[in-house]
Amino acid sequence: MIPLPVAAAGAIAGTTYLNARFSLAHDLLFFRISSATLLSLIRARRADKINFFYVLEKHARDKATANRPLILFEGRSHTYAETYDRVLRYGAWLREHLGVRERDVVALDYQNSDDFIFLWFALWAVGAKPAFINHNLQESALVHCLRVASARLAIVDPRVADFLTDDVRAALPGMQFVVFSPTTEAQALRQDPVRYPDAVRSESDHINMALLIYTSGTTGMPKPAVVSWAKIYMASNMSAKGTNATGDDIFYTCMPLYHSAASCLAFCSALFLGATGAIGRRFSTKTFWKEVRETQATVIQYVGETCRYLTVAPPEIDPVTGENLDKKHRVRAAMGNGLRPDVWDRFKDRFGIDIIYEIYAATEGAAGLWNVSRNSFGKGAIGRFGLLSGAVVGWRSTLVRVDNETEQPWRDPKTGLCQRVRPGEPGEFITKLPAEDIKQRFQGYYGNEAATNSKILRDVFEKGDAWFRSGDVLRWDKDGRVYFHDRIGDTYRWKSENVSTAEVAQVLGLHPAVQEANVYGVQLPHHDGRAGCAALVLDTASGLPEKKVLDSLAAHARASLPRYAVPLFVRLVKEVGAQTTSTNKQQKQALREQSVDPAKVQGDPLFWLKDGTDVAPVIPITAAHFNPPGYQGYKIDPIIGSSNPNVTCGRLAFDSAPKTHIADVVAGSEVGFRVSADGRGNRNPEKGVIPTFWHPGPAQAYLSRAPDDDLYSYKGDGDWFKIAYAGPVNDSTWSLWPKVSDFNFTIPSTTPPGKYLLRIENFMPTAYTGYLQFYVNCAFVNIIGPGGGTPTEFVRIPGTYTDDDPDGRVPESELKLMDYKPPGPEPWTG
Repeated sequence: MIPLPVAAAGAIAGTTYLNARFSLAHDLLFFRISSATLLSLIRARRADKINFFYVLEKHARDKATANRPLILFEGRSHTYAETYDRVLRYGAWLREHLGVRERDVVALDYQNSDDFIFLWFALWAVGAKPAFINHNLQESALVHCLRVASARLAIVDPRVADFLTDDVRAALPGMQFVVFSPTTEAQALRQDPVRYPDAVRSESDHINMALLIYTSGTTGMPKPAVVSWAKIYMASNMSAKGTNATGDDIFYTCMPLYHSAASCLAFCSALFLGATGAIGRRFSTKTFWKEVRETQATVIQYVGETCRYLTVAPPEIDPVTGENLDKKHRVRAAMGNGLRPDVWDRFKDRFGIDIIYEIYAATEGAAGLWNVSRNSFGKGAIGRFGLLSGAVVGWRSTLVRVDNETEQPWRDPKTGLCQRVRPGEPGEFITKLPAEDIKQRFQGYYGNEAATNSKILRDVFEKGDAWFRSGDVLRWDKDGRVYFHDRIGDTYRWKSENVSTAEVAQVLGLHPAVQEANVYGVQLPHHDGRAGCAALVLDTASGLPEKKVLDSLAAHARASLPRYAVPLFVRLVKEVGAQTTSTNKQQKQALREQSVDPAKVQGDPLFWLKDGTDVAPVIPITAAHFNPPGYQGYKIDPIIGSSNPNVTCGRLAFDSAPKTHIADVVAGSEVGFRVSADGRGNRNPEKGVIPTFWHPGPAQAYLSRAPDDDLYSYKGDGDWFKIAYAGPVNDSTWSLWPKVSDFNFTIPSTTPPGKYLLRIENFMPTAYTGYLQFYVNCAFVNIIGPGGGTPTEFVRIPGTYTDDDPDGRVPESELKLMDYKPPGPEPWTG
């Protein structure tokens, strides 16, 4: 007989192995969430109490929870009983004073607050349907959202009442606006706490609309998505079961309540459990952990890049003890969506978070995924399933191959049907819908049949079937882990390969100097497809990063990414979160539109990761980098830690100006001019001058502003002012022919902003002809800066020069360039 301790140890070891091998714990979680949701809906349907108001009522009337805090907000605490009382009073005010009736849609334009929740549940108490408006919206976007909700009443936070301009009101003549001021609030609180009959809140089906929540509107105007009662029950159980929470937990969120993440996944979960919901007015790295500690939160919520911003923020130090407060909290779990793999461990380790509960879901989506992670095996996954749950989910959800040209699911030319991808391959996530009754699983967009139909895919694997399109490309591996690959439309094609912006951003984010990476594709002249550009926030103390940091970043990208996926351009942005939605999700549309055009990137430094060597230098782009192929001339560089010329600027004669690119140059930046026999811009090549006989002498630079900033019609016949001069230097091999090989100068920092001709004059002697010859190159430049200076001396320059300028033939013995200085004023330095 085997001793009991040995048998027990063997059983434990066997169970642990089976769990690791088949992810049994994730199977159990899946069935716990599914069964709890189903049972809750069945009970609520049978009692005709599916309205979530009844969940609040149950806990408010239960002695065990009535006096437990439900809402914590900015130092105020409201118990279940107090919240219920106020909800009934607000409901009576809505019904008796504003005429709100069951199934009316009422717009709620409010910042996060306790009043937001009171008004929300008061609308449910009288059977109405809230439409949550993004309180940041103004003008046409605000008008659009209010109009498409078909609401006749909007309740507005006094903090955003200034957005209700005369134009907004005039555009919505049939709408009543009520600003919930302190006076109005006092009026509502004077109402008796009336509980209206259950018939007011009766619902015929669990798929009926509970509220409207708008899409983010990143690719157009926001659309109101119908959120059903079933989704709210599902969301509540997902968060509650996934975090293994109880009534003793405190859920903290500062994500906007007008989105489903905060309202449904966070607050409704706390309510469902009889737990506490702590609300922050808005997200800020300065107040996040302070509020978490003050509320004693045990579960926190993140969305998008929230965890990244918290991780790169400086630590909070106790002013009395000097103690680092990063781990001074009671948080055991962080739940949300959008935590990238490159931040995952850094966030966990810095703040001491035990559980990451990553959730993949969309407000209008027909299915959700989740991943509970305590170790590195599930890091970065948005979903994780065991053997049994994977089979169930795989039966009603799958990944299909995408046609990257049409951005539609690929269809077999013979059958017209779609194709599932193999494990580990990227494909669009789709969910099966009941073909005869789509609304059982997908309620669509309110009053917008065209938008609703655009999300439905038919004839996918058999004629007549129907599936919901997520628009997201995912990867599902053989171990049951699901990873986000990219959003359809964000993936770009370069050198005949598809590049995932999410995966490139993840790799770049692993570099120690990168605080945030937002990757997108940009169109370039004379090139097919889109080149990769990474908008980066670097951890640099001030100004531009050192060259070694950029070289290290280039080496990291080349070592970690396929060659075609290495971004060609880098744009340095000033702060994290500069291009995000209100829920900290990155936006790419504006960045794509600005491309890498210096005139459009708002002064952000641009760098070109040059192709060729294993680790090519990262070279700044501020000059004419889009000249036509094969254009000849001198090479002009801004010099920042690199002497390699790389940007070709075409030679310009004033009487026949080619239409070169107008280069953005920031006032105060250094510009370099490489003088060489190669591409020297010889104005008279038919003389047959031997290149090796040419030795550059003095050089100087002038600027002339184009009238009305019209460079293309400017002939250079206006006023010029000198900004730089470099005399010749002795050459070790040519005592008679001293030369300047690199002409580096600074655009004066107070140069008035505008469009200028930049003129480089170079004097060259030649032993072959005895001429002191004179060469000119020009570039179109747009000078950016605050200005404030006024040049003092101007000269006029002829429109065309002859080969003999300025002095004609000079005897070879008299060419003493060390004593020669070109004519003109002293340089203006600003």
